[in-house]
Amino acid sequence: MTPDTVHCREAEAGDLPAVSRQVAESYRAAYRGLMREDYLASLTDGHWVPVLTESLAAGSTCILAEDGAEVVGSIVFGPSAADPRPGVYEIFALYLLPGYIAQGLGHRLYHEAERRMIGQGAVGCVAEALCGNNRSIRFCLAHGFAETGTFSVEENGMTLQCLTLRKEWKHPDTIL
Repeated sequence: MTPDTVHCREAEAGDLPAVSRQVAESYRAAYRGLMREDYLASLTDGHWVPVLTESLAAGSTCILAEDGAEVVGSIVFGPSAADPRPGVYEIFALYLLPGYIAQGLGHRLYHEAERRMIGQGAVGCVAEALCGNNRSIRFCLAHGFAETGTFSVEENGMTLQCLTLRKEWKHPDTIL
């Protein structure tokens, strides 16, 4: 990857199968050793299409990163369901293909999402990370999020410990 070969744009409905394929591959890599291998192996390339479709229909935005014709990263964000106060947004997903990690692409996607959230009137943003996903936690902390708590969730026969994070913009017009 070079900065000249990767372009970011808002995903459209026709992009969702490719985004789902990218998220599934990225998800399997990100959670290897943190989730059951049989569950990760069961995730098909199309697993996330219904989730993405529902999310976009509810008003969320998906920005994808393409290297040529391949979707190599994506971020999904929108008004928060976890924190329903006006102006609080949530990052629902940020995933990169393994070969694109630590190349600056995650930062590009996050900054574009932040710019758009602020442009839509956001005053804060929440995110969740699986405890043990140190790369994700470090990423959020490096972008100004603070840890706000933990919770447990039962998913697919697993008890998962998660961390909640929050970032507030005091003066949104001066952020970027």
